[in-house]
Amino acid sequence: MESKNSLRNKSGVFSNFIPGKDGSVSILLYGEIGDKEKVDPTDIVSQLFELSNRYKAISVHINSNGGDVFSGIAIFNALKSSDADISIHVDGVAASIAGVIALCGKKLYMNQYARLMIHNVSGGCFGNKEDLRDMISCIENLENTIADMISKRCQKSKEEISALYFDGKDHWITAQEALSMGLIDGITGDKEDVPENGTVDDIYNYFNNKLMSSKSNSFGLKADVQTAYDKGFISQSDYDYLNSLNSENEDSIKQYLTKKQTEFRNKKGTEYETFVQENGNVFRRLSPDFVNGALKELALNDLDAFKTFANNTAPKRMIKDVIEQGLYGNERKPRGEWTLTDYRKFSPKELERNPSLYNRLLEQEKLRK
Repeated sequence: MESKNSLRNKSGVFSNFIPGKDGSVSILLYGEIGDKEKVDPTDIVSQLFELSNRYKAISVHINSNGGDVFSGIAIFNALKSSDADISIHVDGVAASIAGVIALCGKKLYMNQYARLMIHNVSGGCFGNKEDLRDMISCIENLENTIADMISKRCQKSKEEISALYFDGKDHWITAQEALSMGLIDGITGDKEDVPENGTVDDIYNYFNNKLMSSKSNSFGLKADVQTAYDKGFISQSDYDYLNSLNSENEDSIKQYLTKKQTEFRNKKGTEYETFVQENGNVFRRLSPDFVNGALKELALNDLDAFKTFANNTAPKRMIKDVIEQGLYGNERKPRGEWTLTDYRKFSPKELERNPSLYNRLLEQEKLRK
C-alpha cells in the first residue's frame, strides 16, 4: 500500500472533493462561505495547494449565495494566483462573493440553468478611521480587479463595467447572457428537472439537493473511497476499481469499505497489543481501561507515529515506586510486573479497592498454569 498523506480539515478528512478517472479532481464550493461554514477558506486554500500537487487538473464547482467577504477574498486570491490547471464551473448559483470567486481569471463555465450575480462588494469593520479607510480601500481594490477581469472578457473599459455593475443594484446574469457578453467560456450540463421559470432559490436548492442525492450524484461515495485509500484501508487496485463503478453499486461499495476498514483495524489492533506487551515498562503506569480504550483508538489513527513516540518516551520512576522499593528492598521487581502473589504479599488492600485489577491478575495466573 502506497503511503499517502490524508487531506484533512478541522473535523477530519476533507469530504468536498471528488477524484476523477482521468487524473483530475473536483472541488465543491457548495453553501455559505465563511470561517467554520460549509465553504471554509482555511480548508479550501489548504486543499487547493495539496490537490495541485496530486492531480493534473482541478475543476471548482460553485453553488453558493455568498457569505463573508474576507473568506471569499482568500479563496479568490488562492485560485487567481495558482499555477495549476484550474477551471471554474457555476453549477447553480454564484452570487455576491461567490460570484467574485467565479471571476478569478480562470476558465469559466456555467450550467445552462445557472445564474451569476454581480454587485458592489460589501464589507464592514469596527475600529478607528484608519481601519475604516483600509476597509474602503480593500473594497475598491477588489472591485477594480473584478472590473478589470470582466472588461478584458467583454471588450469594454473598466469604467463602463463599473458603471454597469457597481451601481448599488444586484445584476443577475443567465448562462446564455454571460456567453453572449464573452464573460464565460462555455455552457455545460444536460437537461435537468429545474422548474420552468424557477427562481434563483429554486435553482440553488435543486443543485444542492442533487449533490446530496446518492442516486443522482456519487460525490459523497467517491469521497468515502478516497478516504478509505488515504487511511490505508484499501489498495491502489481497489481504489481504481471502486472509482470505476457507478452509484448503482453504492450499497455494495459501502459494505466492502466497511469490511476493509474492520480488517485493517483488527490487524492494527493486534500490532498495537503486541507492541504494548513488548514495551510494558512504557505503559505499566497506565490503567488497563485507558490502554485498551482511548489510547488504543488514538494509536490506531497512525500506529507507526505512535510507536515512534512511545519508543522515544523514557519511562520515569514514580514516587510510590521509590518508596516501595525502599520498603521492600532493591531486588523487588517493578509494580508493573507484579503477579497476583506479589500484590497479596505487598499490597493486598489495593486488590480489595480494585476488583478489575484482581480479575485481570487472576486471569493471568490461570494462563500461567
